[in-house]
Amino acid sequence: MAVSRRAANPRPAEVVGALSLATELGTGRPLEPELVIVGPCGFGVEEAALRAAGVELACPAVAVDGDAYYCRPAPRLADGVRQLAHLLHPDVTPDPELPEIPLSGVIRGSSSQAE
Repeated sequence: MAVSRRAANPRPAEVVGALSLATELGTGRPLEPELVIVGPCGFGVEEAALRAAGVELACPAVAVDGDAYYCRPAPRLADGVRQLAHLLHPDVTPDPELPEIPLSGVIRGSSSQAE
């Protein structure tokens, strides 16, 4: 289970009230993530996968539709939360069947693909 070390080791992306920062996909490598979810604002699942193509990660990665399910204050935001819950905890959260494209490694418990 992933646990945030925000209190002990704040990073700019985790500081409450701080502006979001543009980063390169590979900058998260030193953090040793268990899973990388690529869902850039303004891009669908196919474009997210294209932008992440060729990035080598030491963990599984999946592209999601950031534009439709994560970046807009609308009812579909709740669908995105369900997708995140499934990607992070597939053993306890049902798959909401939203579009996703595995990028590297094996995505635990995931079998859906982009439509």
